[in-house]
Amino acid sequence: MKYILLISFVLINLTSFSKTSWISVNDIFDSTINVIDMQIIGYENDTVLNYLDLIDNKIKRVICKYKASSYVYKRDTSLNPIEASWYGEFPEKGEFVKMIVFKHGSVTRYVFAKQIGDHVKIWYPLNILFAKYLFMVSKDSIYLYPKFCFEFKEKAIVCDDFYMKEEDFEREIEM
Repeated sequence: MKYILLISFVLINLTSFSKTSWISVNDIFDSTINVIDMQIIGYENDTVLNYLDLIDNKIKRVICKYKASSYVYKRDTSLNPIEASWYGEFPEKGEFVKMIVFKHGSVTRYVFAKQIGDHVKIWYPLNILFAKYLFMVSKDSIYLYPKFCFEFKEKAIVCDDFYMKEEDFEREIEM
């Protein structure tokens, strides 16, 4: 009994340090700093992303220092890629993606976007212990969400990732 109480106490203390940040999908596109078309070349020590910039055809690097701290998930390819959660995943070597760099409060963040058929899937690549990032998607918006989301105050849906029609995505990143 003493060990059960100790374990319960430790778990309660650990979870009290966790923090969930909600990112409004509208904020991503309203505060976009840069959109980079890229092909992933690979990673150096899980802290540097090497990519081919598809606009100027030059190899570039971006620091992704928290990738090493992120829980690494292996993408489940048996699921429909639109419905499957890619939360916590960095793009794989050889993938063609867009990196959307945006301001979230006073911090610069980034998400990845990948075209899948006539839709574009957008996801947050980091999954750090005691930190969770969720997207708030308005119910009456151009943004679509997978089945595995939950409702928030009957006005929005909260989920790990979201998607949208390709033409809506292109219009949003051009604004």
